[in-house]
Amino acid sequence: MSGTKRKTAETKSNMPSASKKRKPSSKTQRQSSRQTKTARKKSEQSSSATRGKVDSSSSSSSKKTTTKPSASSRRASSPAPTKNPWDGYDWNSVPTISSEQGRTFRRVTQEEHDRFKRARGRPKKEVSEKTQPITLRIEPSLLEWVQSAASRRGLPWQTYLKILVKKGLETTREKAASE
Repeated sequence: MSGTKRKTAETKSNMPSASKKRKPSSKTQRQSSRQTKTARKKSEQSSSATRGKVDSSSSSSSKKTTTKPSASSRRASSPAPTKNPWDGYDWNSVPTISSEQGRTFRRVTQEEHDRFKRARGRPKKEVSEKTQPITLRIEPSLLEWVQSAASRRGLPWQTYLKILVKKGLETTREKAASE
């Protein structure tokens, strides 16, 4: 029994495994493997050069350089450019402007243009109009009541709650002033 086990172990050690990589035994074999690696790299570079941008400033046609944005640049990390929203728009469907409408137009001054160009998005609120976020614990039944009353009036529930608080404070102030 022990003799058969030993034979199987010996045969396994003599068999080449697929996971082990063999090193080239001679200098010429090592050189040929290096040459194939460099040839592979050159072919990859040439295929990527045809896919990448070619620098047009070089005068010789045989020398081609590729330009690649750095990984840290803002443009490389930004999302892909969006599609133009006016692509495919039928400009012939736009009605022509009459001479009366044209007379109502006025030129925009440079100051107005600059002001409108800067003012993008939502207009800035005054300091007195800004709201402060808070956390408020309310019973679930009371919250449902406020939400249902707000939806009947077509208002967001938080806005409706602010209105109710404001009205309640105003009535208590009036009662205190009348006493």
